[in-house]
Amino acid sequence: MEGINNYRPDLTFPIAFEVLKVLADSNAALPAKHRDLAIELARKIAVHLDVAPAQLTAHYFDQRISNVVREAYQAGSYTEAVRRAYVEVINEVKKRAGTTDRDGVPLMNRVFSKDRAILKVSGDPDQQEGCINLFKGAVSMIRNPPSHSNEVKLDKNEAVELLWFATYLLRILDNSTRLLPEPGSPTV
Repeated sequence: MEGINNYRPDLTFPIAFEVLKVLADSNAALPAKHRDLAIELARKIAVHLDVAPAQLTAHYFDQRISNVVREAYQAGSYTEAVRRAYVEVINEVKKRAGTTDRDGVPLMNRVFSKDRAILKVSGDPDQQEGCINLFKGAVSMIRNPPSHSNEVKLDKNEAVELLWFATYLLRILDNSTRLLPEPGSPTV
């Protein structure tokens, strides 16, 4: 950066901004605290450059989603914003089900089970199974890839679509009924 600043000072901040966006969107390559720092620095440079940050249509997304993705999204780190949204969906499933001993697909299988559901979304077994599949798919196809690979890069449009889907999943979750375990049944 020093060389750029010496010869093209007008490019110093724009280049730093782009580098920080890449770092913030680096998923598992950097620890979360470093990604958060990159997001914060990119936001500050955007203010300095008077670059309008990417805006979330926050009044449409579930507030829980908006709260956890806002900084990453505004810094242009769309993959990180989506990853954070789906981690929040999983955390909300755990909270609503009152369980912490599982994660990912095993969590969804247990919580939305057709036979011994903790959270019931429908009396129709096919709809209950559909719910399991939606949540398992969200874990497997949306949350896992950016959490385990640096190759996943989402653009703004993809991110918006996936944030809408996270909002939809939280609506399903909010409308579910928590079933109390039967006496003598194993606890979750």
